[in-house]
Amino acid sequence: TLGNLQESMETSDIDNEGLGRLVRARRVLRSRSTDSSRSRITAAAPVSSSSTSIGREKDKAHVRDFVTQDGPRLLVVSGLEGIGKTTSIADGLAQSALKTVRIQCHAGTSADYLFESLLRSAGRVHPSVAPRAEFPVRDLADALSATRVLWIEDAHHLTDRRRWRTTQLGALFRTMLEALKLAPDTRVVMESRFRLEFEIDLSQRIDRWSVRGLEATDAVMLFDRELRRSEQPQAFSQAEKLEIARLVEGHPGMLS
Repeated sequence: TLGNLQESMETSDIDNEGLGRLVRARRVLRSRSTDSSRSRITAAAPVSSSSTSIGREKDKAHVRDFVTQDGPRLLVVSGLEGIGKTTSIADGLAQSALKTVRIQCHAGTSADYLFESLLRSAGRVHPSVAPRAEFPVRDLADALSATRVLWIEDAHHLTDRRRWRTTQLGALFRTMLEALKLAPDTRVVMESRFRLEFEIDLSQRIDRWSVRGLEATDAVMLFDRELRRSEQPQAFSQAEKLEIARLVEGHPGMLS
């Protein structure tokens, strides 16, 4: 668990003490919920998109600027699960008002699935032949040219080192980079829980952006909103709210 946290937060500074802070935050809430002199805290509803967009102006602006300005063609947005990646990307793309194709990946997503999905999104029909050793660059370029933004959600499933060398994903990404040269107006946004390390020679610079925990003021604002949405909201002092926000490092999901 500690190793996964270190990788997903792109740091080696998380140690047992850091992990303990997250555990202590849950104990703070648990102790309040078992205090017989107070109302029991009930589980808050899942974080809404309006809640997870609190304090995400920089993240949304970065996505918007990436798809509307000259520069790298591939953006990797990484961050812990529930940190606000999806909302930040969705809001940033909405601000750009550009046509977007969104493809969600799963643990079993194959290169063939991605390739066929791209062709279908462009209204092109391509015979399904599996497995493929190569992917036609021109077909992929035509599909990419039909949209301004390709958003690949949960892209970390694609770069599992156990699958990378035994599937066609490497060939597909090499083809995608070549196809992007033929589709100059198209941008690709890859959303991932982990930092993606591609095992291919990238001929162009990649823009990397990490979505991190909320600042204290924004974290307390989110915490207040989630409390108001609960069935039996309980009062916390400002100092307690700030301490909880600090212990969970501003993670929106944990605050909820």
